[in-house]
Amino acid sequence: MEHMNSIEALLARYYRGETSIAEEGVLREFFATGDVPEHLAADAELFGFFRMQQEGGLPDHLQHRLEDMIDGKTGRSITAFTKWRYYWISGAAAVILLLLALFLDSQIRKRPSLQATGDTFEDPYLAYAEAKRVLYFVSDKMNTGTEPLQNIKKLESGKQFVQPVFSIGTGLQKLEYFSTIERTKELLSK
Repeated sequence: MEHMNSIEALLARYYRGETSIAEEGVLREFFATGDVPEHLAADAELFGFFRMQQEGGLPDHLQHRLEDMIDGKTGRSITAFTKWRYYWISGAAAVILLLLALFLDSQIRKRPSLQATGDTFEDPYLAYAEAKRVLYFVSDKMNTGTEPLQNIKKLESGKQFVQPVFSIGTGLQKLEYFSTIERTKELLSK
């Protein structure tokens, strides 16, 4: 039991970064035995990972599989079925896009409000009148959107009446200097 308390204290020092290399070796040996209490199981996995890294890293079968994949010996090839599936999916996506374009075109033709107006460059007065109409429309919408902000003007005008209160605070801070001068006079007069 005392051995377990010393291991736990050593483990706490390890996590604070206060252990020496020899003390870390004691911890590695303890966790390598396999006889670890349940509340230290997570720490045992951590030290097991460290041990695996020191011993050589990856297991042999995984190491060989990775080397083979890198060398290109056992690469996964795309089968004919997989190619056919990609063609089918891309064809279905193209058909869906085509149907969507046709649907949107028919909706635009049904509603004249969605259609773009013709070019009015031929008649500059008509172009000017149309631009003026659009700008008045935008201006009207902006004005209705800014009406609730009129209350902010009232807030700004009320702020002028509150401003002298803030100056009282700075005046009081300056009065504190006089109190320290009075205390200094009292100390000097004694």
